[in-house]
This record gives sequence, structure tokens and C-alpha cells, in this order.
Amino acid sequence: MNRKQIGIIVFVSAVIVGTIFYFTIGRQALRSKNVKQIQLSGTPEQTGPLNSGNVSPISGLACENWNKRSVAVMQPADVQARPAAGFTEADMVIEMPA
Repeated sequence: MNRKQIGIIVFVSAVIVGTIFYFTIGRQALRSKNVKQIQLSGTPEQTGPLNSGNVSPISGLACENWNKRSVAVMQPADVQARPAAGFTEADMVIEMPA
């Protein structure tokens, strides 16, 4: 074997050994350096509703059915694709840009 073949064999062997090392030991060692421990308290926090009273969370207006399921309507900018029905039942109407 000549020097060129020996050099290629050494290079390929080094790449194979490096790849095996990275996928078995090296990757775990790199991950363990970046781990940050999170301190958790044992008592859960008591949470309540974010809005107080009869206030809609979307519009911010007072209404009697504030806790019902929200309805949103997206209005296309094309006149042909615009159905003008159902806007009165929507809590929020969003128009898509043309």
C-alpha cells in the first residue's frame, strides 16, 4: 500500500470513530452541560377567572352571556366571496387583506 491509500484509510477510520463517539457519548455530554434545574414549589396556586363580572374576554364589553362560546367571523376582502350573513352573531369580525 502506498502513502495515499494509508492516508485515506486513516482519515475514513477517524471519521467513523468520531461519528461513533459523537452519537454514543459526546452528544449526551454536550446536552448535560446546557441543562438548567427548575425549582418547583409543592403547593399549587389558586387561580380564578381573569375577568371580573359580566365582561366579555374578547371585546371587553359588559354583556349577560359573557361566558358562552366565542364566535368569530373572518370576512374576505373579495366582494364575490363575501357572505353578509352572520355578522350580528359574531363577537369579533376580522377582514382579510386583499
